[in-house]
Order: sequence, then C-alpha cells, then structure tokens
Amino acid sequence: MEYPEIRLKYFDEAVSEGTITSDLNADVIVIHQKISASVVNAFFRHGGKCLMSLDKNGAMLFFRHKWFYVPF
Repeated sequence: MEYPEIRLKYFDEAVSEGTITSDLNADVIVIHQKISASVVNAFFRHGGKCLMSLDKNGAMLFFRHKWFYVPF
C-alpha cells in the first residue's frame, strides 16, 4: 500500500499571524508552544489544512471545523 507524501513545517520559535501564514504549502504545521485563537483563525483564513500545537502536557490538533486534544 502506498501512502501520499505529507509536507510538514515545524516552528520552534514564537509564532504570530504573519508567521503562520507565510508557509502554507505544508500539509501539516506543527508549533511547539501554545497558540492564540487569532493565530488559528489566520491559519485557516489563508487556506491552512492542519495545525498542531505541542506543549509538555499534550497536543492540540486543529482542522477546519474540529479540534482534538491528545494528552501525553
């Protein structure tokens, strides 16, 4: 079985609305920090697909109409 290639972009530094929308050619964007609602809204407003926010307690996965929390 073949799986499609997934393009991943990882941000380790602080992220703003401008930063998050600068590289939307990735299928999944991972941020290693908590993010604000305005950053999530900007991401989807500019056509983003999947956004993941990691912190020491778990991961938040954001899709256009749903979000999930996965504890570690």
